[in-house]
Amino acid sequence: MHTPVARSPGSANRLLGRWVRWTVAGEMVGFVAPAVLGVVSAEWSPRTAIPTMVAAGAVEGLMLGAAHALTQACPRRKAWRALESARDGGQSAGSVAVQAI
Repeated sequence: MHTPVARSPGSANRLLGRWVRWTVAGEMVGFVAPAVLGVVSAEWSPRTAIPTMVAAGAVEGLMLGAAHALTQACPRRKAWRALESARDGGQSAGSVAVQAI
């Protein structure tokens, strides 16, 4: 069981600032995979392009999840769950996005 720790307002602001910086960085790095693969696979058959873009979404989610874990906003034992959830969310978003193809 995780016991909440009382934090001062200053530490909450530092945590939020750290979270925003890491999240933006993780999203920027993570989005490279779908952006590059989207351009590269534009002329591929849908049979090849769709799984590629779903995998690219998983990479984006994994990078975003890693950035969240690096903020240390959650206990370390939950970091793997955060990574897996973000990866799965990115993969799901990639699946939805390719429906437009």
